[in-house]
Parts: sequence; C-alpha cells; structure tokens
Amino acid sequence: MKENKTSLTQFLLLLIFIVFTIGFTLSYNELHNFNMIQRSRFVQDISVYFTNNVKDSAIASDLYDGKKILKKNGGRWEENELDDYLGFFELLNNYSEAGSINERDVNDFFSDYILTAYNNKEIKGYISDLRKNTKYTTYYERFENLGRRFEIIEKRSKKK
Repeated sequence: MKENKTSLTQFLLLLIFIVFTIGFTLSYNELHNFNMIQRSRFVQDISVYFTNNVKDSAIASDLYDGKKILKKNGGRWEENELDDYLGFFELLNNYSEAGSINERDVNDFFSDYILTAYNNKEIKGYISDLRKNTKYTTYYERFENLGRRFEIIEKRSKKK
C-alpha cells in the first residue's frame, strides 16, 4: 500500500511539473508575442510622429530632392533644425540598442530617410565641421552607425 501512495505521489508531482512547464512556456510565448507587437506599434507611432512633423518632413523632402539644407549654404534650415532632424535618428538608434524597438522595423520605416541623410555631402561636412570645431568627436555617431548598418543591409538585398 505504501508503494502505491509513493507511486501516486510521484505521478501527481510529475503531472504538476508538466502542467507548470506547459503553462510557463505558453505564458512566455504570449508575453514575447505581446512585446513584439508593442515594439512594432511603438515604431509605427514614431513613424506617424516623424511624418506629421512639418519640419522633419520638409527637411527629408529637401534631402531627397538634392536641395541645399543649411541657410549658410543656400538652404532654408538653421543648424538647430538640422540638429533636431539628425537627433531623431540618434534617438531611434538608442531605442534600437535598448531593445525598445527592433531594427527590422526601423529599417522598414526609416532607412530611406537615414540613408539619404547619411550619404548627403552637406550633412557629412556639417558633422565633420561640428566635430572639429567642438573637439567632440562623437557628435552624430549613432546616426552614422545606423547609416552604415542600413547601407550594408541595402547592399545585401541588392545582391539577392
């Protein structure tokens, strides 16, 4: 009789363990899926903010059209406005590195804007001058990191 109680106890413990393991696995999967959805929604919200921001949209349009950007070079934007534009992409990189958003979504929504700015000679000169004049060599480093990563992704996708 004692052997039956031990077998029953072991069976019940095994059953509890299996139920707990399955429950934990299902909960983890649901939480993971929920987090992925939330991260994608966050990028969507950021994208809406960016496209509804009149200055950012206008700067992006000027860059895409190949126009001069800064007033001192014949464009229509002040340095602080360009700083805000580039700073937005720095923030995106911070969110991506922190895991708040995934890089795939940033690439899907923003890579064209980032690559257009990253490859713009005027912006490259602006960043170079800013670093030289302030002796702060990391200005817009995160923006440039995004640009480099998306350039690699773009080259890979063209090879396919």
